[in-house]
Amino acid sequence: MQQQIQQQRQQQRQQQQQQQQQQQQQQQEQQQQQQQQQQQQQQQQQQQRSETANDLQQHQQQQQQQQQQQQQKQQQQQQQQQQQ
Repeated sequence: MQQQIQQQRQQQRQQQQQQQQQQQQQQQEQQQQQQQQQQQQQQQQQQQRSETANDLQQHQQQQQQQQQQQQQKQQQQQQQQQQQ
């Protein structure tokens, strides 16, 4: 019985460690997305200087909104993992 309980405890610890690793990966993904957003903002500023690229600007703004939605999804996943 004691051995079984110890094994179960170890398994739980391992699961917690795995969850932490997953959280770290998600955070890294979020950081990457933020960097992408910053790059897009810089591109937008450059395009604003030339009035001829208005269509491209609108397209990039839509992409930014999609990325923000993805970030929110990742944050929700992190919260679920912490509760477990």
